[in-house]
Amino acid sequence: MNNSIKKKNWKHWSPDSLSSHHPKHILPQRLSIIKNTSINIDKQKKLTKKMLKKYLKGYKIGFDQGYKSGWFQGFNSITQSHFNNYEKYLKIYFLNILKEFNKSIDDLDSKVELKILKIIVTISKIIFSKTLLINTTIILDKIKNIIQCIKNSLKNPKLFIHPLKRKLIEEKFGTLLKLYNWKLIDDMKININSCYILTDEGEVDATVERCWNEIESILLLRNDKKI
Repeated sequence: MNNSIKKKNWKHWSPDSLSSHHPKHILPQRLSIIKNTSINIDKQKKLTKKMLKKYLKGYKIGFDQGYKSGWFQGFNSITQSHFNNYEKYLKIYFLNILKEFNKSIDDLDSKVELKILKIIVTISKIIFSKTLLINTTIILDKIKNIIQCIKNSLKNPKLFIHPLKRKLIEEKFGTLLKLYNWKLIDDMKININSCYILTDEGEVDATVERCWNEIESILLLRNDKKI
């Protein structure tokens, strides 16, 4: 070992109390940092809680609005679908009425003529107690002429409606009416939801007043029967 090292005076060293050499300003500083850190954490928690509350509130508002919007959209879609189906049903129903009307006119053919001829012969037999010798050809010609006149008078029917309903009826049924040669005529005197059909041979009254009159007459008839 080096002699110079040996000659040095060595001392035993032991650590002093930690608190004795601890600077006095360090402890308050650390306490302040801990305190500030704690305050910042509390602030952060409050801010996070506040933001979460706003988020949940916004989420609820958005959910409610979306639910309502979706519900109404779905409801309107279903309602519109049913309305469209009902419109289609009405058009088909109205088309069938017009077809049946035309078919009834067209059915006034030879079968009907022969039936009328048979009725004439039967009536003559009842009245005179024997079958008369009649010229069926002449009678059939007369029957044909009569039926043709009836058919001609029924082929151009007129539908009387309230003027405020004209636009709606033309939009929904205008094509069908033209196809079957129906003519729309305005009538301010009838109820807005009423109508009637007029031909050269007669009238089909579907006005509200007519319906009530029919109901009244039925009720009066029943009352008379009870008496």
